[in-house]
Amino acid sequence: MVEALCTRFITDTKPLDEDRNRVRAHRYQQKRDTSDLFIVLPDLQGQIDIVRHYLEDLYLVITHNGHSMDLADSSGHLAEDMADIIVHGSINEACNYYGLPRKTEENPTPWFWHAREQTLERATGHPDVW
Repeated sequence: MVEALCTRFITDTKPLDEDRNRVRAHRYQQKRDTSDLFIVLPDLQGQIDIVRHYLEDLYLVITHNGHSMDLADSSGHLAEDMADIIVHGSINEACNYYGLPRKTEENPTPWFWHAREQTLERATGHPDVW
């Protein structure tokens, strides 16, 4: 199954591999014109989505999780959340650092970002340190 997955990944990302290795990084080492392998920016998003999909699926399998990996940023806090994951290693570790959000009058919906803002405001005097 792993070999089949690797083969599918290589096949699905072949355009990205060719663009990087035959057009951008090593274009002067090619014996033929490789400009037809160049991925224009709008098409590059499709290749990025393919890689992201593989990584999300692998993460869910490896960690035995079933939650959504949708990175849609309806909250407006994606950059801060990603920074917390990078700095602290996981959202769980970030929660341990900031403290779990509690339901209060000021925070009727106890979202993680609210605990982060309170911690940053105590530390810096301003919640928007990003």
